[in-house]
Amino acid sequence: MVATKVGSEIPGQGKGLSQAWIMRQAEGSLKRLQTDYIDLYQSHRDDPNTPVEETLEAYAQLVQQGKVRAIGCSNFTAERIKESLAASCKHGWLRYESLQPHYNLYERESYETSLEPLVLQEKLAVVSYYSLASGFLTGKYRGQNDLSKKSARARSKEIFERPRLPYFASA
Repeated sequence: MVATKVGSEIPGQGKGLSQAWIMRQAEGSLKRLQTDYIDLYQSHRDDPNTPVEETLEAYAQLVQQGKVRAIGCSNFTAERIKESLAASCKHGWLRYESLQPHYNLYERESYETSLEPLVLQEKLAVVSYYSLASGFLTGKYRGQNDLSKKSARARSKEIFERPRLPYFASA
């Protein structure tokens, strides 16, 4: 399976979910991945400056051309997913079939409170990112001394300064 995303900034080139950007980036992804089609093409993050209809129409064109088989979204709010699903239904376009949220045993609230009910209602597939909380849930970081790498330091404030949830309490 080939999956890739569109929407994040490429310095000096652009970003977003406009039709022109999606079409351009799809061609680049196909070339880099050396394939004729993308199984799952995901909107990396919402683009509030682009109407959902424009984004979904671009995906519809890529599907019609045989370049994309399914679409998904990542880092969208429940409201924006609902808006996108309604637009897909209204126009008969392919809808988002998956969501890639930030979700793990430590960082659960935003997914479980607003996204999970929608995911269940709409039967969307979920493929989380940071599933192991950047290594925190593996036991890799046991204290401040373990935070020698830059990526770990960046997450340390988030992880070590939050109150511990009951399922992480020390015995």
